[in-house]
Amino acid sequence: MNGDNMLTEMMELIFICIVFVGVLWLTYFVTKKIGMLNKGMNLGKNMEIVEVLPLMQGQYLYIVRVGENYYLIGCAQKGNITYLKQIDKCQIKHKENTGISFQEQFMHFMKGKQGLEDEKE
Repeated sequence: MNGDNMLTEMMELIFICIVFVGVLWLTYFVTKKIGMLNKGMNLGKNMEIVEVLPLMQGQYLYIVRVGENYYLIGCAQKGNITYLKQIDKCQIKHKENTGISFQEQFMHFMKGKQGLEDEKE
């Protein structure tokens, strides 16, 4: 009897592990799909939030591109949106897309952390 009980518990543990891995995979898949949909919705549009600067809780500055023009806009938590000024295109510094995947960036970050730990020793 004790052997049957142990076998049943092992089967339950294996089943729970399989369900857990399945839920993780499903979460990854759905998150990736939603990200792709959001990315696709923003392509070819005339408006884009270029940069956000949080000032304090609930207060932000936005640089917004509308067509070929850039604007500085202030937003407060209470729903106030304030037009501040138009910005010349030559004043905008764009980050260049390096084309590096998240995995490559993460590995580079981890190597940097390991390098810092080696320097401390």
